[in-house]
Amino acid sequence: LHLRGERTLSGGQDGEEATDVWFRFDGLLVRYEREIEVRTDSPVGTITYTESGHFELTDLRPQT
Repeated sequence: LHLRGERTLSGGQDGEEATDVWFRFDGLLVRYEREIEVRTDSPVGTITYTESGHFELTDLRPQT
């Protein structure tokens, strides 16, 4: 199962965020991705924060 969430930020900051999650048939989260960009006005101009990341389950056996 793949779910995607998107939202728009507004107010003191503005920007966009997108999140994707993948679940196995039994509900186990196996992958997560997130992209975000937020802009904030400042005395020196607009500051932009960006983030891009993901994690993915590669094995069900614990590592020791």
